[in-house]
Amino acid sequence: ARSQINQPPPRRPTGGAQMAGANADPAPAGGEAATEVVKEAAGQSEAEVGGEGGQEAPTAEGEKAGEAAEDSAAAAASAEAKKTLGNTAFQAKRYPEAIQHYSDAISEAGAAALGVYFSNRAVCHAALNDWYSARADAAEALRRPGGLTKKALFQKARAELKLKLVSEAEATLRLAEEEGLRKDVEKLLGDEAAGLPSVASKQSAAAKAAANGAAHAAAAPASA
Repeated sequence: ARSQINQPPPRRPTGGAQMAGANADPAPAGGEAATEVVKEAAGQSEAEVGGEGGQEAPTAEGEKAGEAAEDSAAAAASAEAKKTLGNTAFQAKRYPEAIQHYSDAISEAGAAALGVYFSNRAVCHAALNDWYSARADAAEALRRPGGLTKKALFQKARAELKLKLVSEAEATLRLAEEEGLRKDVEKLLGDEAAGLPSVASKQSAAAKAAANGAAHAAAAPASA
């Protein structure tokens, strides 16, 4: 027991050895040092791919979508240019040429072709008395974006009357009525609308009402 009490304390490291021991980082065991280096390099690569501010690099799908949008815009602009050429030819009464320009506009626009391209071409067909083609184009115009107009309805109804398709013309006028355009279409049809039973019956009723009004006015006593 006495020897244990009198045993000198262990010596402490001094000088540089003590400082080195205090400041030294513990070395990773085994292959951990290499693993840490690999992880750090991988993290740096991911940061570089992400770019500054964490923005993602453009993908192939995004680039394709951008190219498709540019192509679509270019096709629409080209189609409008062809339509303008068609309008110019129509004003000059060069109807076959106008038809070709409108056809080119439809081809350029593809599935996105507007109704006005078809209704304009229908007008040209009508000017050439090609009522079958006029009716077909007017009907297609009604199915296209922005094509449900009084102009297309009129072209379709007129072509049907020219072709003696009375029931089809009546159906076209019912569609016009649903869209609040029947009066406008009948006005455009003018005397041709008299060939429709619905219009003829309305005209007959209006004529009877006018005749009855005149009879009542004639029977009324004259004022002093």
